[in-house]
Amino acid sequence: MSRKDIQIRTNPSAKMYFLLNENLLNPISLPLIGEGTYIKYTGGSKWAHIKLKIQETENHHSASLIWNIPEPDFPKVFEDEIIDALRTFLIHYEGLTGENLNVTFEILEANYHEVETGKGNFYFAVANSIFNAFDKSLHEPNIEAVRKYKNRT
Repeated sequence: MSRKDIQIRTNPSAKMYFLLNENLLNPISLPLIGEGTYIKYTGGSKWAHIKLKIQETENHHSASLIWNIPEPDFPKVFEDEIIDALRTFLIHYEGLTGENLNVTFEILEANYHEVETGKGNFYFAVANSIFNAFDKSLHEPNIEAVRKYKNRT
């Protein structure tokens, strides 16, 4: 029986969370609001924008997500990528501190283009919104580009 080598890829945003370590090791003052964009200019524009609120939760055993924007304004097709990005952050926090971070993430605003925005674009926009929530110097959202791309047909 032949054996096939399986490539195991790391998550690029997991490395970026290292930049948050100092912020995460200090007491966290909630609520936090972060805004994130992801814009890729090569091979046609790919972009996504999200604004999140991170707040205390009433459920002290897990984190949760409040999806405030109804379909079709923000389709659930992006849900898996958003949850994966939040899960990556929570795993990083728990691995760093040895504690659970029981919070509620609330989507306050989201922008996308039905053709130009891929599901994976929201993964990085969410990660960037978390960086922005904890340290504005780690990510400055490009709202001007979002407005420009959002209004394209």
